[in-house]
This record gives sequence, C-alpha cells and structure tokens, in this order.
Amino acid sequence: MSTKTTSNKYHIKKLDNEGHNYSTWAICCQTVLEDLNIWSVINPELTAPVPSVPPPSSTSGKSPSAEPSNPANTEWHKKNKKACTVILLSIEDTPIQIVKEKCLAKDIWKKLTECYTGVGAHDASILSPASIDSSWMIPNLWKFNSTRCMRCAPSFPTWVM
Repeated sequence: MSTKTTSNKYHIKKLDNEGHNYSTWAICCQTVLEDLNIWSVINPELTAPVPSVPPPSSTSGKSPSAEPSNPANTEWHKKNKKACTVILLSIEDTPIQIVKEKCLAKDIWKKLTECYTGVGAHDASILSPASIDSSWMIPNLWKFNSTRCMRCAPSFPTWVM
C-alpha cells in the first residue's frame, strides 16, 4: 500500500512585512507560478480575457467553483485559485492585509507590485559605495578600531588600519 504525501518542493522566503525582499520574492514566486503552469492568470500578455468572478454564494448552496460552467472558465478559475494560494502562502501578515479583498491573482500581484516595487532597491542604494561619505567613515573606523581589543582588530581590512 502506497501512501501519498504532499510536500512543498519550493522554499520561497516570504515577502516580509516591509517589502525589503520584494524583488527577490517576486522573481522566486514568478518562477514557481511558471513551473506550476499558472503564471498565465497573472501575466497580462499571456492571459486570455478574464472570466467573470463567480459570486461568493449561490442559490444551490454549493460553492461557486462546484457549479457547472464553461470548461475553459473552470480551468481558468482553478489556475487563479492555485495562484492566489501560492502567493498568499508566501507573504507575511502585512502584505496579506493589503491584498485580502482581492479575488484575482492578477490583482493581488498588481497590488503587491504597486506597494513594494523599489523598496528593497532603495534600501540597497543606502549602502552603495557612492553614497558613503568616506571622509567621515575612515577616521571614525580608525578611532573605533583603536579602542577595540587586539584579538578583534584583525577583522577590519588592513587599509582601514
């Protein structure tokens, strides 16, 4: 007897609450969505016209996805639901609160892009060598290094000492 277990073969670092890792997260998440063959519900160039979103409840008491409809629409809705799941399970609490009202993976992706594009790039630019005032840094590192114990001093580059 064989037991089927499901495991997460993708290990994406979650999009953090401040969005500092947005660009890396977006690349990784897109790669997973492409591998699962569901990126087409997000990418406007690959997306066929979006079928209407089913109403939240129906007169039959069944969930909207359980009701018969056009097979192409049914397939699209399955892909959309799976894409939403992948995205929502790979983001932290604050980004979830930002997109919680969205029903379409395309809209979730768009909102996250609007909120977080450039956040990580901005943080990285603060640390770029061009933005560092070395006239302040080198004397202060020298002063700091001279007050440290001698066993720690080798951790500084020789040009600073």
